[in-house]
Parts: sequence; structure tokens; C-alpha cells
Amino acid sequence: MHLAPLTKYLTYHLYHARQLLERVSARGDRENLHQFRVSIRRCRALLRLYLPECYALDAVLRSLVQPTNLLRELDVFTASVDSTNYPKLVKLLERHRREQFAARLDESFLTHTATALGLLYDDLTDLNPAFETEILIDTAERYYDACIAEFEHPDRTLGETELHELRIQFKISRYGLEFLHQSGLHVEKAKIRRSKEIQEHLGAIQDASNQLEFLRNFCEAHPLKECRQLLKERRHVLKKLKEATAASRPA
Repeated sequence: MHLAPLTKYLTYHLYHARQLLERVSARGDRENLHQFRVSIRRCRALLRLYLPECYALDAVLRSLVQPTNLLRELDVFTASVDSTNYPKLVKLLERHRREQFAARLDESFLTHTATALGLLYDDLTDLNPAFETEILIDTAERYYDACIAEFEHPDRTLGETELHELRIQFKISRYGLEFLHQSGLHVEKAKIRRSKEIQEHLGAIQDASNQLEFLRNFCEAHPLKECRQLLKERRHVLKKLKEATAASRPA
């Protein structure tokens, strides 16, 4: 059976996600969990971009990745905290991570997820959505143009909700362009680079905001002096990131 470019790309990342899942463990390399999530995100982005009517497939992928969200946020947060300045806090965060891993990614979750990925692989192979190359290119590039226009619109108010939505949109844009580039359908280096720059900056704001909220709650349960110090530091970081975003947009 001849697989269309989109099918090849999607099924490759489903297969890759399943392989990575076998390496995910409480004390294993945390990069495996991160790359598992990236493969799932790529599939979700392309489904939303090219196959929005296949919302059931996207819903399954969302349900598979959702239990890992907190663990990834903890990994990003813990990696950003200096263990020399905050040794007690880092120790508590690592213990919390182990507890959350045991609660969320137990053997039944791993088995269920591996089975679901296999079924999705088969479903997409059977579906084998075939688009003309021109349509694949035009769809991704139009989406990119719309993202840029929204980000750079001088009258567009960007509160935290809007920034979060834009981050998701640029993530979809970047993954769509990378699909074109990596599949040899169209050279998209400049647009990929621009999408990634904006996505990562918006992601830094979202991470800082989420981490601040998590830290407030964590510090209520663990009233350490280190918590109070880090809260003050992270409020300042979030403020600076928002100021940098405002300065990067057209006046």
C-alpha cells in the first residue's frame, strides 16, 4: 500500500512515540518523556491543520498525553531551579515528581497508551489522507501568515489567555512547516525559524506563569524560606518577559 506523505509522517511519529514510551520510567532519562510528548504534539498539530474533521483521533491523543502534563511542567521547573541556592526546595520537588509519576504513569497507563498508539497507527494507515502537494504547502503557509498577522497586529491586546492561544497557534504553524521541510515537499527554513522564535518566547511566558502559580500552591503546603525567595524572583522574571513581548511587537 502506497502511503501519502502526511500519512507517512503521522504514522512515523506514532511509532516513535510508542518506542519512546517503552523507555519512560520514574528514574530514567526525562528526555524520553519529553520526546514522547513532542511526537504526540506533532501528530495533534497536523491533524488540526489538515484533518480537523478527525477530531476523535485528536481527542484520543489528547487523553494519552494529558497525564504527562504535570510531570513535564515539574521537569522544566526543577531544571530551572538552582540546587545550590535552593537545595531543600529542589529535594522536595524531586520527591513530588516521584509521587506524581507513580500516581499518573503506572503500568496500566503505559500498557493502555501503547495499545492506543498502535490502534491509531492502523486507523491512520487505513485512512491514508492524500492531499496534493500544493494544498499541503498552501495550508501550512496560510496558517503561518495568519499567526504572524495576529502576533504583529498593533491593535491586538495580548493578555495571558491570548498569549497562550497564540503559543498554541505558532506551535501548530511550526510543526506544519517542519512537516513540509522534513518531508522534502518545500523548503521552509526561515518561516520555521521565525515560528520557533515566537513560540519559544511565548512558551517562556506561559511556563513562567504556570510555574508561579504552581510555586504559590506548593509553598502553601511547604512553607520554606527558599519558597518565598524563589517566588519573589519568579514574579520579576514574568514581568520582564511580558515587557519584552510588548517591546517586540509593532507600536
